[in-house]
Amino acid sequence: MSGTNHNGNDFQCLTCNFIGVAQDMMKHLSTTRHRKIEYIPLKEVLKCDECENDNIHLLNIIVSSSEVALLCNNCKSNEFTIDELNDKLQTKIYSLSNGNLLKNWYLYLKYQNSCCSVCGEDNKLLYINSDNGKIFCSECCKDKTSSKYISEEDPAFIYKLLGLVDPSFKKTQMKKGTNKKRMKGRKRGKFKSKNVSVDGIDTQKKLSLMQRLDQERKKTKNTNRLIETESTLSLRTFKGTKAKKENLTTPTLGKGMMPDKKSGLENPKKGGANHIFPKERTNGKKNMGSGSNSFPRRTNPLPNNGANVKGPSLSTNKNLKNNKKSSKFDSNSNVKVASFDNKFSHPNKKDGYSSSFSIKNKDLVHSNNKNIKKTNDNSNYSNNNNNNNNNNNNNNNNNNNNNNNNKNNKNNKVIRYPNSIANNKHVSDIDKQEQKACNLNHNKYLEEGEHSQNYTKVFKAVMNYKNLESYLNYISYALFLEAKLETGFLENFDILWPKNPIEEPSFVLVFKSRNNKELDQIWPEHYKKMKRLPFSKQQPIMLTAVDISNKNDYESDKNKIWYAFVKDIKDEKGQLKILLECFTWCMEPLPVSRGHNAFKILPCVPQFARILFAMSRIKNPHFIKLLLGNESFRKIRFENKLTYTQQNLNDSQKDAVQFALNNQVTVLQGPPGTGKTSTIVEIILQLITAMKQVPILVVAASNIAIDNIVEKLMNLDKKINILRIVSMSKESDYDMDHPIGKVCLHNIVKNKMSPDLYRIWKMFVDHNINGEFMQHRKKMFDEREKIIDWYVGRAQVILTTNVAAGGKELQVFKDIPYVIMDESTQSSEASTLIPLSLPGIKRFIFVGDDKQLSTFSNVPQLEVSLFERILNNGTYANPPMLNVQFRMHPKISEFSIEKIYDHALSDGVTEKDRQYLGIKYPLFFYNLFKAPEEDYINPVHSSGASNISRRNVREANEVVNVVLKLMKDKNVPKSKIGVITPYSAQRDLIAALLQKNREVNPTQKNIIQELDKEDALASSNVSSASSLGSSTMNFIDRIVVATVDAFQGHEKEFIIFSTVRSNPSGKIGFLSDKRRLNVALTRAKNGLIILGNKQTLSRSKGLWHDYMEYISKKNLIFASLKEY
Repeated sequence: MSGTNHNGNDFQCLTCNFIGVAQDMMKHLSTTRHRKIEYIPLKEVLKCDECENDNIHLLNIIVSSSEVALLCNNCKSNEFTIDELNDKLQTKIYSLSNGNLLKNWYLYLKYQNSCCSVCGEDNKLLYINSDNGKIFCSECCKDKTSSKYISEEDPAFIYKLLGLVDPSFKKTQMKKGTNKKRMKGRKRGKFKSKNVSVDGIDTQKKLSLMQRLDQERKKTKNTNRLIETESTLSLRTFKGTKAKKENLTTPTLGKGMMPDKKSGLENPKKGGANHIFPKERTNGKKNMGSGSNSFPRRTNPLPNNGANVKGPSLSTNKNLKNNKKSSKFDSNSNVKVASFDNKFSHPNKKDGYSSSFSIKNKDLVHSNNKNIKKTNDNSNYSNNNNNNNNNNNNNNNNNNNNNNNNKNNKNNKVIRYPNSIANNKHVSDIDKQEQKACNLNHNKYLEEGEHSQNYTKVFKAVMNYKNLESYLNYISYALFLEAKLETGFLENFDILWPKNPIEEPSFVLVFKSRNNKELDQIWPEHYKKMKRLPFSKQQPIMLTAVDISNKNDYESDKNKIWYAFVKDIKDEKGQLKILLECFTWCMEPLPVSRGHNAFKILPCVPQFARILFAMSRIKNPHFIKLLLGNESFRKIRFENKLTYTQQNLNDSQKDAVQFALNNQVTVLQGPPGTGKTSTIVEIILQLITAMKQVPILVVAASNIAIDNIVEKLMNLDKKINILRIVSMSKESDYDMDHPIGKVCLHNIVKNKMSPDLYRIWKMFVDHNINGEFMQHRKKMFDEREKIIDWYVGRAQVILTTNVAAGGKELQVFKDIPYVIMDESTQSSEASTLIPLSLPGIKRFIFVGDDKQLSTFSNVPQLEVSLFERILNNGTYANPPMLNVQFRMHPKISEFSIEKIYDHALSDGVTEKDRQYLGIKYPLFFYNLFKAPEEDYINPVHSSGASNISRRNVREANEVVNVVLKLMKDKNVPKSKIGVITPYSAQRDLIAALLQKNREVNPTQKNIIQELDKEDALASSNVSSASSLGSSTMNFIDRIVVATVDAFQGHEKEFIIFSTVRSNPSGKIGFLSDKRRLNVALTRAKNGLIILGNKQTLSRSKGLWHDYMEYISKKNLIFASLKEY
């Protein structure tokens, strides 16, 4: 049988559609390096039998005594020993490199289709020499006793079957279990003939629909979960040299590292370093990725989230230290409350800033952390803690805080506020001591919302890139800067360098797997019980030189960092070996001449791992063009004949829908209140009905933006198949009682799983790993996977956050035609890459507003959203814009329309539409002249850095008065009131005051905290709920209190805006950002009440100065609430 022209034009290149016989195709592949071909008669892509790798350059046909298999180089090394592969007499290897792969393709096909010539059975076969080489099974063989047959168990069977020379095997050489291996080899092949008929019998076993779907699903998932690489190395085949210990004259400590005497860091001659890792965060939530392969995230110990940050208390008078008579304990709220006098005097007397004013709320409350329930559930929680225990705990905390404070004051003269109200001190006593904080060295602390000079002094915004490799390397470096603030380095390991770092950019790390304190920090007990290793395949790891500078300068650092991923991992004989392969965009070859102690590694947390994985899969040329920013986009404007499903769409919304259907990349500007959600819903409906495009993926950085779209889709007359995927940490907030609970994937899975297996799943979630779990875990995971794949696969619209889009759930898709990203400016460019890299995307629709805030990151490179960069680099000029706002009262929107949107925006509602009964002034500025601001020190970062937040006590009390006036005088329901402020300290203070006030909160319900945004960077760069970027929103009996940044994307009928800043110099810090002001001014529908100091805001530069002039001319500045 000829191998070269066995079936005519058998093969087709799937890259360029070239068709040819074996010899021609091999020449074509050798010259073009195209990687994917199809066997035309069976319409099957050539791919590895084991891992389904379809890179033809890596495939081999292996003919041995045990099987004939099509394997990639990696699987070949795993399936066969080196001795077996090197035995050329007994093992035949046909590959593209030796010119024999396609020539001998017929051998593989013949073996795959070998079966009984009578019944078609493919087990227990016999080769009959005397019957023209026919094959029978043991049941159909006519002469079982004949000496002329060769059993399938005989090593010569394959060679006789394929007509190859028998290498004269001895049966004694046959390995035990070879028959099973051979049977496995034939069954795993994908190239059985479709219509092989022997004596009228169809030998092809028919699969059911579910079996075929399941088979297809597995193929797709295997393809989508792997980082593509041409390397076939494994730990078994890697050959390298061990790096020697280098004599480092000046060992360098990494960020957050501590010297250790045992490691020799204090003595440079000893070399090496033993990084002291912080304890794992214990905030009551488990840091888990979605799926069983996630790995834990390590951070420094943090203060408990509460209305106030736990820290050393103020030094107190000994008589007041434990004075129970000076305080009262509220049993309902679990808050220790101090009684204060009615006067509060501030010593600063310049420019009339000395103040003496009445505090109508005598109890200024700092909420204990136990008073705040950190959750995402809007239900109210009753306090079940024992009051006596809490009293004791409070006293103990006070004692500890006093001791800590003494040390703190000696060193830094910085005062931090305690959990409970200043250890029951009189407010005037507090104020005298708090003035020390005003004189602190601001250079040692970060201003809230501002970046460290370590990151800003060398930062230059990059608008475009030369090529994809330079772009990916730059983003990787920015992720490195962020990751080193979040995760500790590992330094105790050996390195095996490759012999040829150019051709094989891989290396091996070797750790001691026993009694290794470093590994124990990232290897929790439940992992060990599950027999899971601390690292997983595909996990990115960053290798960096220990002498890397602390300047955070890309140009000087880019050649000292290597970004790699785990290719293979094995734990044996007390050693954990990890084979790492560098990503293709690494700038420098591996430094094979250097010693192992010259390097440290940085494991990536799951969010960053998803970003780096996404970066390795960016292939769409239109998206690459978008990322590089060198070419302008040609926009197609065509009027499709559409029947709009929503009758109230305006012209700008209809134009946006048409534009999105016609262009591969759409950038749609949507100012506040312009109906972005309605427009997105209309685009979805048109894609389903008119374009017949499914599935459609909708993503955003925040859950509220996604939930708004889900609710609108659920309320449509036309029923479509919607699926909401939430991260594992949020699943408890979306139970079946939630408005969108019935379309949430985790609820569907729970209902479909058997109760017993769901109980096993809960063991996994709760880290309750025992014998029962280990016995049933495989069955449980298999059942969950099948249910998830089925419901995800049949969904028409899938809605999730950016980071969750990188989970396992979406790996079931070959193609996702359309992706829509809402609130695009709030999504960091790095996290945007996750949905942008999903398979088979044809069109991507960005919806956002560059006049509003972007995400916050400690690294400036990661703050600019892709949406903003596209507009700033000029590659997407004049994007379509929604130009009619339907949210705000015209008197509230007027300034933003004029000064921020340059009259491109208009009102779609009238003053009559937004008039609220009893409200005379929709826009009201309450001038609080004698209300000094105060510094507030927050420990916010795992690196140990602190930031200066600010608060204004009088303003906070007046906010409570405004709330009471709206409730009592204007009959405004609590659910229609929102309080926003730039500073987290003010947010927490206001929340505590509202919680304590019995008119606002008569049943003394606890403060409920919600964390909304799930952007990879916004969630990773913050370690305290009291920081700006945490997106924490406090709920006090339906009244929401949040920072301006956290409230972006939300709206309320009435917004109370506490500006906080009050000083004679006109300094307003990050409040000067015009985007932050725009967000603050555009949240209210019916009424906006601003509390602030007219002089301070007027003396500032920029947009605030203009705004104060605007409201002054309108006579909207008032000195009393009586006029409201």
